[in-house]
Amino acid sequence: MMQPNSQSFQVVADLLRHIESLSVPADQYGVLDSGQTLELSKALHSRLKDTSEFRAFENLGGNWYCYDDNEWEVA
Repeated sequence: MMQPNSQSFQVVADLLRHIESLSVPADQYGVLDSGQTLELSKALHSRLKDTSEFRAFENLGGNWYCYDDNEWEVA
């Protein structure tokens, strides 16, 4: 589990800046649990999953789920 600290908040901030740079509508993603969980659409996950920002988020123990996935797959 990700422990919020300055490094984890920086990783979340980097990821959110990257998402914003893609001009993703605000209803396609959200941040929960003080930045520990990312809620995103399946389409956005497909765009993000191979980026360095998303991998850094996962490497720090960040969780994500796709709100429009009928299987509610949580990583």
